[in-house]
Formats: sequence, C-alpha cells, structure tokens
Amino acid sequence: MNRTPRTSGMRAVFAAILAVLVLAACGGGDKAAPQALPVASSGQVAPPAPASKVSFYAASRFAEQVSFGATPALVAELQAKGFERWLDEQFALPARPLDMKPSEALYQLRLDDPVPRNLRQLHLRQATGEMLTAPDPLRWRVMWSLSQFIVISTAFGDPPGWVHWINLLYGHAFGNYGQLLHDVSTDRMMG
Repeated sequence: MNRTPRTSGMRAVFAAILAVLVLAACGGGDKAAPQALPVASSGQVAPPAPASKVSFYAASRFAEQVSFGATPALVAELQAKGFERWLDEQFALPARPLDMKPSEALYQLRLDDPVPRNLRQLHLRQATGEMLTAPDPLRWRVMWSLSQFIVISTAFGDPPGWVHWINLLYGHAFGNYGQLLHDVSTDRMMG
C-alpha cells in the first residue's frame, strides 16, 4: 500500500485528538482531581440562574420587536434583566383592557345626530396611548399583530364595538389561538 505523507500526518493528528478525548473522558488519570458538585435533591430549590449579559445593540433590537419603540428605560431594563426574565414578567402581568365607558357616550346621542369625530376615533387614541405607555408592551404588540390579519372594518359598526374588538384581541394575545378564532368568528363586529 502506497501512503502519502499527507495521509500519515492526518492519521497522527486524529490519533492525538482521540487520545486527548479519551484522557479527558476518564479524568486524565489524576486521582486528586476535584469531583463535580452534587446535584440538588428534588426537595431543594436551585438558585436562580444569573441573567445572561445582553448587549446594548441586542437589547435595542429586541425592544423594537416586542414593543412600539425602544426607549432608553426599556433597553436598560432588558440589559439588567435579560430576555428570559423580562418575557416571564410580561406574561405574568394581568391584562388591562381599554375602558368601554367613554365610547359608550355614543348611546347618549339621538339616531339622527352625527357621531362626533372625537368619539369615532376615541378607540384609536385610547389604544395608541396604551401601546406607547402601558407596562405590558409585549401584549399590546401581539394584539396589534393579531389585528393585522384578523381584521374588521371601521367604516361600519360603532365605537363601543371597536373598543370591544381591541379588548378581544388584547385579551387573547397570550392565549389559545383556537379559542381566539372561535371568539372572533362569533363576535358581532366580525359579522
């Protein structure tokens, strides 16, 4: 068999790597090597893992994706908490739907009275204010995303119905998608 110098060299490198891996797997033969710490029993609580380091760029990019704009406060919060902890806290926040009472002023009007412009756009102002200032920007971002492909017309219907629709999507933002589809299919605004 005719061996080239290159093949012999590769075999030598492979043999050396294999030897290092075998020695590492068996502890290298050193009897005084420290033993691994025991794993906590099922009755103990493991200490929380430290938040992973998040760069300013990564936090800013993440903030753009989970909210309606990266603010210095949100970026600093993401850097301090890490992505996982921040997401867990967002999922744990209770839902705070829009107040229906201001839009129900429509019911005070007579049938032949025109709907005032400020009342027709009240739901938009309310939702926009919440999107920009609420403590749960992730839920509002998901609600907005849902509203982009489960749509209703604002040309028909009434302001209380639109507020109800926003609240419906907002309430299902972290919920079951099948239940959301059922609820929007049977909602009066979809009809």
